[in-house]
Amino acid sequence: MIFIAENGGYIVHKGKELFLASIKQQTYHQIIHILNQHTNIPIQIICGKRSAYVNDLMTEKDFQIFLQYFPKMQRVKDFYEIDDDIIKIALMTSEEEVDEIAHELSQALGESLRVVTSGHGCIDLMISDIHKGFALQKIMQLLDIEKEEVMAFGDANNDLEMLTLAGYGFVMKNGTEEMKRKIKRVCEYSNEEDGEFEIIEGYFDNPKIYLKKYKLNGGIFMKKILIMLFVCTLIMTGCQSQNNKPVEDNDQTQVNTDEEKKGIYIDTNYFTVTLPDDWKGLYDYEIISGEMDNEYSVVFYEKESHKEIEGGFVFGISLYEEGVDYTFLPSYEELGILKTDNQTFNVLVEYPTDVQFTEDTSDHYHALTEDKEEVINSIQAKEGCTFTKK
Repeated sequence: MIFIAENGGYIVHKGKELFLASIKQQTYHQIIHILNQHTNIPIQIICGKRSAYVNDLMTEKDFQIFLQYFPKMQRVKDFYEIDDDIIKIALMTSEEEVDEIAHELSQALGESLRVVTSGHGCIDLMISDIHKGFALQKIMQLLDIEKEEVMAFGDANNDLEMLTLAGYGFVMKNGTEEMKRKIKRVCEYSNEEDGEFEIIEGYFDNPKIYLKKYKLNGGIFMKKILIMLFVCTLIMTGCQSQNNKPVEDNDQTQVNTDEEKKGIYIDTNYFTVTLPDDWKGLYDYEIISGEMDNEYSVVFYEKESHKEIEGGFVFGISLYEEGVDYTFLPSYEELGILKTDNQTFNVLVEYPTDVQFTEDTSDHYHALTEDKEEVINSIQAKEGCTFTKK
């Protein structure tokens, strides 16, 4: 078993110490000097390799509470006298003052230490560049795994690097609003409601549903086991669409009978697109729904490959609300701008970064791919929307 402690500052694997980041004694003494001048930080815990330490200022009631988290915690008369490798200093103040105090400490300590809030009025002081993401990277290297094989959960700013690195990074329902804005993938339940287990169990029960339900870095997601899924979130308000709801199946697919408009007609909330007649029976598509209201995606697959190995991705047409960053996408082309009465979107076509199809359907896959320009050029804005091509 691997243990990662103190925000990534201490890693132990099978009883063997893999990594230890301890604060230099001179820096530690500087911290204690600064803390002694603050009377509005009632909880001060010095986190060492062997134990955690508090002084006599901590009440017995608080001592018993924190003993649950630091079983070896002990009292000392003077923080200067602690003989241990100091990894982190944990502070707790009122939630109203926490940001101001964190800023003051950051200014006073400069670049020698990293000051980060960790929720509920807590502040962590650690060596710069040491964080949970740093530790996770080391574990991934040790186990030879990719980020797409990692799932992580957090609720506060000290979890940011870890959740950004993990292929599946989730903010708990009771996490900070800042973290929810940055990570955007939010659990339906809090940690007090076992939200982590709901995600884990749901993923193993039906991974496809969960990959659709939660945004995975906003673009094309590929797993080692040759599963390729296009995962985005969906605009929840349409342009004069029926019931004003996202389309979640293929019920609005129809073959045109008008001789002047031959082809397979796809009707979405914001635009229509026409597929060639010879796509009939060979393709599948999905309009992927989510909780965000600033993205919308229609994804086209070669039918049999998608059914058998979740592959066969041909391309996707995506709308990203103006201001939403999409430059991290691995392969895309900007098509133009689509406007509604109250929103403006960048329209992109997203391409696969790997080809995944079954051996029996390779000819079908390549036939669909050859027609992609024709399909892209057929995009037309629906009533209530305007589409300006680049």
